[in-house]
Amino acid sequence: MKQSGADEKQLEEKETELKKLRTAKASVENQLHKVLVKHETTKKETAERTWHNGQVSSRVKVLNDVVEEIQKQFFNVYATSSDSAAYHKYVRVMGAIDGAHLEELGFTGAAEPQLTNNNTFQHKPVLFESVLQPRFFELVDDVPVDAFHPQRAFKHSSEGHWCMIREEDEIIPESTTPLPNGKVHIFPSKVIHATWVKNMRKEYGAKAEAILQYLLNKYEEFSQGGAHATSSLPRIMWNREEDREMNAAEKLAVLLDLRREAEKAPKAKKARRAPVQRARR
Repeated sequence: MKQSGADEKQLEEKETELKKLRTAKASVENQLHKVLVKHETTKKETAERTWHNGQVSSRVKVLNDVVEEIQKQFFNVYATSSDSAAYHKYVRVMGAIDGAHLEELGFTGAAEPQLTNNNTFQHKPVLFESVLQPRFFELVDDVPVDAFHPQRAFKHSSEGHWCMIREEDEIIPESTTPLPNGKVHIFPSKVIHATWVKNMRKEYGAKAEAILQYLLNKYEEFSQGGAHATSSLPRIMWNREEDREMNAAEKLAVLLDLRREAEKAPKAKKARRAPVQRARR
């Protein structure tokens, strides 16, 4: 009897342990099910997000193409129009240096090396209209180290914005980049000289800061306006009231207005020239 009772107790303990194991197994299975459901949900959401982002990117590209086409159409309309006032009303030339404003800031010219007839450099005063603006398009290595070039006079941030005046010479260390053929291209170290800025500080004193900041802002505007290696400053359709680039709807509205005006002009001219018919008696 005692042995039988012990066996029953042991059996009960094993059944209890088995129940615990079953409960633990059910809990694990339940957790696993939740993880699988969450994984599938996340996978589905990721797929939907990827699809959505693809759709958004596609639509943004289409919109950008439309905006670009609208802007091209606007410039085409202006090219056939004699109304330059209308053009300047809607367009901002990005990075254009205003000589009158520079003169207001006290700028009268800067001594720069000029190539003489006997192929030697001589420092002569040069003004903004003959040097500063064209330098936006020149390669920095084609300009003497003590002459103005925006990429020497100014520094850009890691995001690519020109936002600082270069006060001291800067040494760019040697760097390398791998090539597709497995070789490595070596960029030798170089010095970016701040000679022109130092000369401006010395020559203009307290006035130099405002002059340099003005040129810095113009070069940043030029760079962010879609500038490229040509001799033309980038042009953008501009909302002058709010001092910002026009959105697509505004550009389209301007284009349609100009087209309507262009269509009215020949009709009005023709109407003025129409002969007056006399009434018969």
